[in-house]
Amino acid sequence: TPGTPLADTPMEFQTEGGHAYLPENINHNFLGPMLVRSALGNSRNIPALRALSEVGVERTLRLFSAVGVQNISWDPDAYGLGLALGNLPVTLRELSTAYLMLANGGQHKALRFFTADTVLAGPRLLGATTAQLVTHILADPEARRPAFVSGGPLDFDYAVAVKTGTSQ
Repeated sequence: TPGTPLADTPMEFQTEGGHAYLPENINHNFLGPMLVRSALGNSRNIPALRALSEVGVERTLRLFSAVGVQNISWDPDAYGLGLALGNLPVTLRELSTAYLMLANGGQHKALRFFTADTVLAGPRLLGATTAQLVTHILADPEARRPAFVSGGPLDFDYAVAVKTGTSQ
């Protein structure tokens, strides 16, 4: 839930080769314990890695596949927790379809390019409440503090769901 605590603290993972991987946030600092709401809004890497380690890479890849992401390598070692940091290549169309699923309350639909296009609803990929909570967090400018300052380029006069991050 958005109120679940996550740690934005240093962590260490062992790579396949036995080397230590010490991930960092983009600004190289840590905010300590925080709620999922703040971790997502602030686009924190370490809490995202922790969440993915709980959910599982394979389960997350199955969701991406269901939403239409192509060219997924099903090799269990292809992405690892780096999946949370954007190491799965996606097209703009695939990414837009994933966000459309969130906007549609977890219901998968194809993108519509013309108003005359008929779009049939696909399967429900997320519970409606889950999709609404994620969308609400992404549209809440206060959830983005302190990483993104008030009045900055991510603030609008109306609700807009935004997410920063990296991807291929």
